[in-house]
Amino acid sequence: MKNVTVIEKSNTESEASSNRKTRVCAYCRVSSTHKEQENSFEAQVSHYKKYIKSNDQWELAGIYADEGISGTKKEIRPEFMRLINDCENGRIDMVITKSISRFARNTADCIETVRKLKSLGVTVYFEKENINTVSQESELILSVLSSLAQEEAASISSNIRWSNQKRYKQGKFQISPIKIMGYDKDENGDLVINQAEAQIVKRVFREYLGGKGTGSIARSLNEENITTITGVKWRSSTIGRMVTNEKYCGDVLLQKTITADSVTFKRKRNKGELPQYYIKNNHEPIISREDFERVKELLEIRRKEKGIDEEAIKKMANRYPLTGKVICGNCGRTFIRMTCQSTKQYKYIALICKSKYSEYLESCEMSAVREDRVILAFIDMYNKLYSNWRTLLLPHKTYLKELVQSTAERTKIYGIDNQIIELSEKESMLQMLLAKGHLEPVLFTQKINEIKTKLNELKTRKQTISMDMVNKDISLVETDKSIEFIKNHSLIDEFDEACFNAMVKDIVVKSRNNLCFRLKNGMELDWVIGVGTINNRHLPYGYILGNNGLPVIDEEKGVYIKKIFEMACEGVNEGGILSWLNQEAVKASENKTKWTKGSLFGILSNAKYIGDETFPAIISKETLEKANQIITGKNIRYKKYSLANCEKQRAQYPFSGKVICEVCRGIFKRQTSKSKTSIRHLWRCTSYVKGGKVYCMSIALEEKQLEQKFIEVLNQLKKNLYTYTKDISNSFKPVINEKITQLDKEIQITLRVFQKAQSNQSEAMEAEGKIRELLKKRVDEVWRAAAIDDFDYWNEKLQTELMTYEKKNQLEFDGQLFRRVIKQITVTKHNTLLFQFINRIVIEKEPKKII
Repeated sequence: MKNVTVIEKSNTESEASSNRKTRVCAYCRVSSTHKEQENSFEAQVSHYKKYIKSNDQWELAGIYADEGISGTKKEIRPEFMRLINDCENGRIDMVITKSISRFARNTADCIETVRKLKSLGVTVYFEKENINTVSQESELILSVLSSLAQEEAASISSNIRWSNQKRYKQGKFQISPIKIMGYDKDENGDLVINQAEAQIVKRVFREYLGGKGTGSIARSLNEENITTITGVKWRSSTIGRMVTNEKYCGDVLLQKTITADSVTFKRKRNKGELPQYYIKNNHEPIISREDFERVKELLEIRRKEKGIDEEAIKKMANRYPLTGKVICGNCGRTFIRMTCQSTKQYKYIALICKSKYSEYLESCEMSAVREDRVILAFIDMYNKLYSNWRTLLLPHKTYLKELVQSTAERTKIYGIDNQIIELSEKESMLQMLLAKGHLEPVLFTQKINEIKTKLNELKTRKQTISMDMVNKDISLVETDKSIEFIKNHSLIDEFDEACFNAMVKDIVVKSRNNLCFRLKNGMELDWVIGVGTINNRHLPYGYILGNNGLPVIDEEKGVYIKKIFEMACEGVNEGGILSWLNQEAVKASENKTKWTKGSLFGILSNAKYIGDETFPAIISKETLEKANQIITGKNIRYKKYSLANCEKQRAQYPFSGKVICEVCRGIFKRQTSKSKTSIRHLWRCTSYVKGGKVYCMSIALEEKQLEQKFIEVLNQLKKNLYTYTKDISNSFKPVINEKITQLDKEIQITLRVFQKAQSNQSEAMEAEGKIRELLKKRVDEVWRAAAIDDFDYWNEKLQTELMTYEKKNQLEFDGQLFRRVIKQITVTKHNTLLFQFINRIVIEKEPKKII
């Protein structure tokens, strides 16, 4: 028979919690800023503070109050978000709120939030409905009642819509409170012409009909220091909206926007879902109806000429991962995607500021950026972040956690709540004294205005502090998410949309070559396009990188560039130019000792030398064109140096571009040696013989030798992979320089000051400001000094290739495998071969036969 022993439940936790008071907070909300609602709001705050303090078993954990905010969406309520964050951090045991409709009018949000709080051990008590979520049956009742609250909100919205439509049909409506250029409102709310402003409106329509574009009109108004109705500069978009506004011809179009649904209550443009009401001759026009119609016709003609299809633009809006994510650092608008064509054969995708796209928007001066370069920049940025997350993200998370756990801000909010209650009580007392005749009306008005001013200041301060607390919490959560994401992923060599969406909030374009990646955790990481990329890109001959990360002219080599173009323009052929360069012992690119036709033609055809936003000019455009015309006219053989031909050769001959001479840094080239009995394929340095003279004494290699040596090296690596990778895998060290160490010390010292100053709000806030400043400096310094550690990534790829090779049991040379796993082969001055793999492993081999 089984023996069952009952282990009695432990009361340790319950006894501990019973000795501690229940930490209770209240959540209040009013959805408008009318006077009656303001009084209701202050009354709620005062009521709950007294109500919680009246219970000896309860301890006040705070009052969370959103004022003048709709309750249909939780994301737009800062105090509600602060409440949830404090519950997650274990600061609250119970939440009291007036009713379900005050807590949420969306069933899904209500149930989701209650379940989340219950999982954290936090109960919610709804006063009006008398529901406490501590009971098991509460969720069923709550779901029914919250559904009713949502239906009530939808019903109210529907009633308002029906009422508005009925008034619209009768021609009754209220003009938007937004001021319209050219019109004022009389005491009845009707539009009357403002003659001074009307002259500007007439001028805009007149100039547009005269053939000017919206951008041109905006510029002319700005040049004359004429501002818009809001006092800012004119933009082409402002002009575009003006010339399409029906109010200027005396008409009004009603119900332009509608409420999307009864859950989110978002407003959107009415595209025919509901009827619109067009009222003609509603008020005195500034522009004749004929001119207004002519402007509409002209707009349509210009759209067709430019090929602008609004519907097509909207359909394509979300097809590409960068859509809506690239922001102009100049005007703040998003970049849009366009196909550009520089020649008949060559097309590329560019990202262009929206301001330049249409007739309405053309005033922004920001340069376009190539989409492929932005994508490459993201790949490199992510790989750099991945390589340095322990140095960058982990300390950042630790420091943020210290700031989030601060009590100074909560103490400050608690003090503000007390002041709000005191002022509300004073207001009630003044109203009572006025009613009893003990206070003069003039004095009452003066005192009430003073109280209202102070109340508004306090509420603004409280909202600012609340949003700041929420932003810190969000930053901490997103940093944690970023760390977890990186832990579960690896380096990337192509664009990964999931990775992009997980890490990046948006990308700010500062210039054609400078980006700023704004991450979701609040970090801002600068990036110079084309610098620090995972692929080894070289600057054109004649340029070096300056301190700002951008190319500057190399003074010595810049002189040679000018001389090369000067000689070409004088008619000197490529042989003469090469002879002069070699006689003068001018170093070629990568400090090679000898020049080749390919490198010379590469210089003569490079348009970067005339300058652009990235590269400073070395020669004029006329010089480049003249030199090209002369050289290409004399040298049809130039075609064999083209990129297309190089790619073709690489596909046909695996060793093309992979075998390098250590002596002169020249590239080995394939040659065919024929005799009566055999044909041999040799690989020889391109600098071996020039003009009948021997310049480089590197050995020549038989193609079969190279193939055999690669197979030997591959088998050797396969057997001893661990031995080869052991030293390299430990060679990368996360960057920690003296400046970063010093910043860490300063942050830790300031954190100790911050922690000690929790009771002194001003000192704590000052210390927090300094910590934030130091954190930004630390991020910038780590990011500037960090490098990409891609060993593990490429090592994994190499291991995969080796496993596939082993399974095939292949004995013959595989050219495609060679190009995938070998970065280059260096022929040393001692006539040995250094095989460098993609993961930086180098194996030395000696050819059996030297020719």
